Amino acid sequence: MPPLPLVSPAAVSTRLVPPPLEPVVTTDGSDRAPPLLSLPGHQTVALHASGALLARTTDDRPFAARLDALRVVAGAVATRVLHRRTRDADTSDVLGGIGSPVVRVTGNALLVLGARPGHKLLPFSLHEELAFVREEALLGFELSLTYENGRIALDAPGEGARAAGDVGHIVQLRGHGTGVLELTGALASVPCVLGQPLLVRREWVVGWLGRLVTRPLPAAESPSGQRGLIAFSGEGTVLVHAS
Repeated sequence: MPPLPLVSPAAVSTRLVPPPLEPVVTTDGSDRAPPLLSLPGHQTVALHASGALLARTTDDRPFAARLDALRVVAGAVATRVLHRRTRDADTSDVLGGIGSPVVRVTGNALLVLGARPGHKLLPFSLHEELAFVREEALLGFELSLTYENGRIALDAPGEGARAAGDVGHIVQLRGHGTGVLELTGALASVPCVLGQPLLVRREWVVGWLGRLVTRPLPAAESPSGQRGLIAFSGEGTVLVHAS
């Protein structure tokens, strides 16, 4: 199988916005816990007051989720493991990795997804747009969105404590639908202006939007010879861990 290409986003204008979530229904005037399975009928994805994520699936509207994030499945579903995709074809690699595979869930059901300890969930919406997200930060997404995989180089060849040419997996999402990030802190955006290169620590990179090209910055080109920086060029937005 040929190696996956390094990710070079197409020249498109994209944006990442929160979905129009409504307050979750809670019990009023009582000391009971708020109901967990309370997703308004017209919504397909929403955050619960507890921080868990609710996702509605049907036979025609499946949802992709990390298997170890499933906390409750209310309804009859069918599942299958998804694979990384490149050039519009499945590869033999499991999406999410063997230890935390992403599965396709179909059937008339309501799913409850939970974050790992020390993490929190952040839904985002795309409207016929394109986004690139680190695979390790992606918990799930509606399969009304199409996906393809690529890689981002994390080290310049021959530099850093990592193996030369080490890479991180990237998921490209396109279309109309909602995805979910799992992060240890808050998410922030950093604009990248055409003609003004932007440097970001590799550990801070969550993803990006827009006309951006990435490359690991050699120590000879970085401030004071610092290693572990990713250079972004083009016009768009870089999404970072703000913690």
